[in-house]
Amino acid sequence: MSAGEVVFGGEKLGGGARIAVTAKAVDIRCRMAGGVHVTVTGAGRITHKDLEAGAKLIYRKALPSDADATVTGGEVRGGASVSKGE
Repeated sequence: MSAGEVVFGGEKLGGGARIAVTAKAVDIRCRMAGGVHVTVTGAGRITHKDLEAGAKLIYRKALPSDADATVTGGEVRGGASVSKGE
């Protein structure tokens, strides 16, 4: 893991989870059913495993001049969503 990187592991981020994080890179290595708001610094990246059961992954740039984040991941199903916020 490098400086500015946040990693979520384990089995699952449950439906009651509400997480806000600011980092250059975020790696969600577990299934997710909760809500995560990510503020990405610089030309950052977000990687996620499967999003399910209404999970919400919302991301935005830290500064208007920052490049858009790269978002890659697994399946998005069951009312889950990935969106760019303001």
